[in-house]
Amino acid sequence: MIEDVRHAIDGGESKTYTFTIPEDEEAGLHWYHNHVHGITAQSYLSSLFGAFIIEGTDSDITKSPGVEGATEVIMILSEGYVNEDKTVPPDGVPMFNAAEDWDAVVNGQLWSETKYEFNQGEAVLFRAISATSYPTISLAIPSSNVTFVVLAYDGLPTPEPEEVQVVDVEPGGRVDFLARFDAPGNYTMTRLAKPGPFPTITWDIEKVVATITVNPVDTDVPADPLIDGVELPEYSDNLKALAEIESVDTKTIALQMKIGFPLFQILKPQVEQVPGDAFGFGINDRLSTPAHANGRVAAGTCETWTVLTGNHPFHIHAARMLVTHIDGIKVDAPFWRDTMAAPVNMTVHVCFDAVQPGDHFLAHCHQAQHIDGGMVAMFDVAAAEIPENPTATPIAGGPAVVLVTGSPMTAPIAGNPTAEPITESPMAVLVVGSPTAVPIKGSPLAAPVSAESSSFDAVAMNTPESPTATLIAGSLTTAPITGSPMTASVVGSPTAAPTKGSPTAEPVSAASSVRLVVSIILLVISVLW
Repeated sequence: MIEDVRHAIDGGESKTYTFTIPEDEEAGLHWYHNHVHGITAQSYLSSLFGAFIIEGTDSDITKSPGVEGATEVIMILSEGYVNEDKTVPPDGVPMFNAAEDWDAVVNGQLWSETKYEFNQGEAVLFRAISATSYPTISLAIPSSNVTFVVLAYDGLPTPEPEEVQVVDVEPGGRVDFLARFDAPGNYTMTRLAKPGPFPTITWDIEKVVATITVNPVDTDVPADPLIDGVELPEYSDNLKALAEIESVDTKTIALQMKIGFPLFQILKPQVEQVPGDAFGFGINDRLSTPAHANGRVAAGTCETWTVLTGNHPFHIHAARMLVTHIDGIKVDAPFWRDTMAAPVNMTVHVCFDAVQPGDHFLAHCHQAQHIDGGMVAMFDVAAAEIPENPTATPIAGGPAVVLVTGSPMTAPIAGNPTAEPITESPMAVLVVGSPTAVPIKGSPLAAPVSAESSSFDAVAMNTPESPTATLIAGSLTTAPITGSPMTASVVGSPTAAPTKGSPTAEPVSAASSVRLVVSIILLVISVLW
């Protein structure tokens, strides 16, 4: 995912964005839009947004059986408020529109200008994005036998295709759905009426979105239900792996609305008389402010969040969440989203694999007025913490690569016969593919080698990328590597024992060994201290 919420572009200015799409990025439908809090709703109502589609991977639904070849139609759904002569009122568009003459807008055009023409029996892939300033948009084609097949939410395929009469697109969300018009004629796609929480807000008015003309054809049209031929891809290996990562923390995220003072951290009005009611939208008892972080998350980890949504469309940036419970009930098949509204609450598995230490991670309600009112939380992104006494687990397939057991990023890979962790010491880290030495068993420190020592028990280690290395058990020093001009490095020291066969090779004296080992011991003690 692409994030840039820290740069403002003033009126008349421009900015060029250059970025690289990672090879493992999921294919799907996205959008870009202004995120300046305080004017978010005005930006949506001014159509300051656009669609952004990633394609070409195995998760691309447009290449799926039953979908490939369908006519694609992108629909960015929003609102407008214009005069009869199509001019904009001088006062702009009110945030809470109490008038009944607002209009549905698609791709920046009024509904009256949004017209589609298809052939009888033609499969159409509608790719809908909700840039609404209102709650969830419900799309339907009333008084018809047209059914929809939902294929993806927020750019990701559904576990199974869903046949519905009404498609719900939550604010900020995206829905890909398939339709087929088996009979010629004229159709009207509408936004269904939704009763609002206040009588002054006109969500309960049905609005036309687009008019559709279907032309007759002389050939036979498909007779089987549209859903029968649809086969969707599974979630990618990346998402499957994220779902298995153990959660390192839990958080409760409460989306809240208050009327009247005190408004969260604002205890009283700054003036004696405030006209009308005071509204406040916050998260976890705070209105959003860039000066305050609501918490911290660790890059590369996953957490379990209980989100008290209260039917607010909860959205997270630069991450996806695996929905596991809705209103306390476990879902049969957990599914991935980045925007979701549950009636009361939901439990999600959130993974921060796309953010880096130093970044800021945003979570908020995606209803535009609520963003402007303060229902946004910012989290600082920190590096993942490493346990004080980790057990080392090497990764096969990469010499000198180890993962720390106990860290949320641990994912040992089996299959390398030389990859065997050492567990008897907190300092035990065996580097695969390098003639480094194992620490002394039972202690993180090395026992001194006496001047009288003349022989050692040796353990040979075969590595895939080096000659046979002879390691000295019970000591941090190493014997030279036979048959190679390479020198065997001493752990904790740049000093190397000479190699047999080298013109510069000289025997290492017992006194030198003692001095070397003592130096190593002092170095290890200083590190531990």
